[in-house]
Amino acid sequence: MTQRLVAVAVEHWPDIDGYAVSRGLGRLEDMPIDRFANFVWWWVTHGADEKERDKFRVRLWRPPKGEVGQGPWSAEAETQAFQGLKQALGK
Repeated sequence: MTQRLVAVAVEHWPDIDGYAVSRGLGRLEDMPIDRFANFVWWWVTHGADEKERDKFRVRLWRPPKGEVGQGPWSAEAETQAFQGLKQALGK
C-alpha cells in the first residue's frame, strides 16, 4: 500500500508538493513515512465521496499480480485477522 501511495505522489509530485508548500507543511521528503502516506491519502481522497474513497482503497490494497492467496491476502491471514478482531471485541 505504501509503495502505491508513493507512486501516486511521484506521479503528481508538482501538485502534491506545491499544495504542501502553500500550506507551510515543510519538505514532504522530511515527513515520517506514515505521515507522508496519510498526507498522500488525504490529497487523493479529499473532496471524494465515500464510493470513490472505497474504490481507491480497494486499488491500494489489491494484491500484486501473482500474489493472490499469498502473504497478507491469503485466506489464512484473513482468518487470523478476523479471529483477532473477534477476540478484541470479546466475542
